[in-house]
Amino acid sequence: MHAANYGCATGHVSCQSTDMVENYMDYWDDACMNLYTVGQKNRMRALFESGGYRVSLMNSSGCGPVTPATCDDGIQNGDETGVDCGGADCAPCTCDGVEVTVTINFDNYLEETSWQIASNNATAFSGGTYPNAPDGSTSSFSQCVADGCYTFTMLDAYGDGLCCNYGSGSYAVTDEDNNVLASGASFGGSESTDFCVSSVVGPEPTCEDGEQNGDEIGVDCGGSSCSACPTCNDGIQNGSETGVDSGGSDCRPCVSAPCTYATVDSESFESGWGIWNDGGSDCRRNRRDRNYANGTYAIRLRDNTSTSNMTTDNLNLSGYEELTVSFDFIAASMENNEDFWLQVSVNGGSSYTTVATYASGSTFVNNQNYSSEVVIPGPFSENTKVRFRCDASGNNDQLYLDDVLITGCTEAGRWGQIVVPSVASDSDSMEAIPEVFAMVNLYPNPADDAINVSFILHNDATYQWYVTDIQGRTVLNETRTGQQGQQTLKLQTSSMPAGTYLMHLISDQGKSSKRFVISR
Repeated sequence: MHAANYGCATGHVSCQSTDMVENYMDYWDDACMNLYTVGQKNRMRALFESGGYRVSLMNSSGCGPVTPATCDDGIQNGDETGVDCGGADCAPCTCDGVEVTVTINFDNYLEETSWQIASNNATAFSGGTYPNAPDGSTSSFSQCVADGCYTFTMLDAYGDGLCCNYGSGSYAVTDEDNNVLASGASFGGSESTDFCVSSVVGPEPTCEDGEQNGDEIGVDCGGSSCSACPTCNDGIQNGSETGVDSGGSDCRPCVSAPCTYATVDSESFESGWGIWNDGGSDCRRNRRDRNYANGTYAIRLRDNTSTSNMTTDNLNLSGYEELTVSFDFIAASMENNEDFWLQVSVNGGSSYTTVATYASGSTFVNNQNYSSEVVIPGPFSENTKVRFRCDASGNNDQLYLDDVLITGCTEAGRWGQIVVPSVASDSDSMEAIPEVFAMVNLYPNPADDAINVSFILHNDATYQWYVTDIQGRTVLNETRTGQQGQQTLKLQTSSMPAGTYLMHLISDQGKSSKRFVISR
């Protein structure tokens, strides 16, 4: 706000900065006026957009015949969604940033409702009020905004929000991939949500970029292009191992106990959420996180709000004596001691018990891929839920989760007490191998037309092997009887689509599961 200006007094200062005397809303002589601010422009456009207070003037003939809208008149008119673009007649609009859509389900007092999207106190997109729209109707408004961070503010002039005294209204702000950036319904006079958008897709992965990306199975190793990763089942004593594929800080000794394991769920998130549920605005599944995924998608958690989690459906696990949860993760920008939790609930989510805590600086470091396995002892109920929850300090503190596998012991005893937590920077090194199956090795990995499986049976045993895809569907299986000692299998995989699979060995004395990739 500055003092009124008259004449053409350029350079006048009334509030510690030079006045914008060229603005049409000032008192300068008409000949000297030549501009509006972006906010003034958006406010005027809001009057004439669908639902605007003066939209009827767009079709008025009060000043003579209406000039038909064309695709080259320099005006957004007709059914155009941008200036001379979009609609039924003009070429589609292009967006150099990210298209953001505001969808409002109105209550019964639309003349109270307005909103704005602003960045650094400058309005980028706004609308309202809507006195001519029908009560309870729905309208959507889209705008291309530049990459950056914004604040969305929903306003209600009466101070009773959109729900629920005078209608059941709500709002949502989404990006072009339908990710929810802000949402709400019940609030007072206003509600604000910060969000950031980016149209930038990361660079093509390489074998020396310090990240696990592309089809790599470890950081800068594995996959179709990079050298093989050292693992706890490669038949070589390497890393910190004190023996071949055993001991050291990464590999774990074999344990033995009778148990029959079954797959509860295996999810790579490539085709959707599966049994997992989106916690809200601080949780997302988005292809823009592909640099942190084993494929195209991973689940990102951030901050420490009530929405910083992903949770399974209610699972009937009453027949399981224990669960094993295996997963891959990468953290980004988490300060020391910021952490995330693996939790379980046996009362349908009314309360949760934390079974594993992962802390930055002690359990993990940023931008490093880890694979972890946690054993959770029962009993469980018909309404059991498993949850990952982030406990960081802000939106820039981010956790990416992928390839979550839940298996369960269904009878004949548990492997042991809870294991919390054990991690390694290699995705294939964390399998707990029961004593009956030792030195399990799959090669070549990745495979093409065939893959070899070798392992040692410590006892004579009848065992079953089967292969499941990442969704848990069985694609190959066979039952065999073997004598103590070295065993070899050769699986024909030429008819199997490229992707990630699990090879399972199971008997009444124990089990082992190993992941492999088919790449062509």
